[in-house]
Amino acid sequence: GATTTTNIYDPTDNTFSCGPPLTGPAGRGALVIPLPTGKFLIVHGNYTTGTSIYDPFQNNMIQGPLTINVAGGGSLALPRPDGTYLFIPGNSSEACALVTATNIFDPRTMTFRANPNTTITTGTGPGAFAFQREDGFFVIIKGGATANTCAFTGTTNIYNPISYRMIVGPAMSATLPLGLKAEGGFA
Repeated sequence: GATTTTNIYDPTDNTFSCGPPLTGPAGRGALVIPLPTGKFLIVHGNYTTGTSIYDPFQNNMIQGPLTINVAGGGSLALPRPDGTYLFIPGNSSEACALVTATNIFDPRTMTFRANPNTTITTGTGPGAFAFQREDGFFVIIKGGATANTCAFTGTTNIYNPISYRMIVGPAMSATLPLGLKAEGGFA
């Protein structure tokens, strides 16, 4: 389920304490983007466009900018050399409605904008993650990117953050049984 509850980890005492509430409930597809100010943008996911900005110096939350597309399972934020982020919104509903659109998040202006020049083939689903190769390109494992079932696909995309191009990547050598949902996952 979705929640506005947050916790703060103290590595010295190895304890958690209650943090300030988010400005909206976070759920599937929630993620965090570090900001150059030392604050953090929290994309709520949960099939909404909402975000919160966490200020660790004041220990408070304020409303953040709205994403262009709703964020759901499989959402990702990939850093680009110009200081912006490629935002892949994941699926747009519990029924695994896949989204091929991407957004650009600019932490300097605190805005999301549509990105019609970079789409992701068939979208991403729950369990999607990305890792950066030595050449700077990102390999995107698309997770449960099967429409209507969220079944794992074994498909990938390659993103070039210099040219802003997305191409179909190599197929993975193994897939999960049909109908098994790929939940979670990170590199």
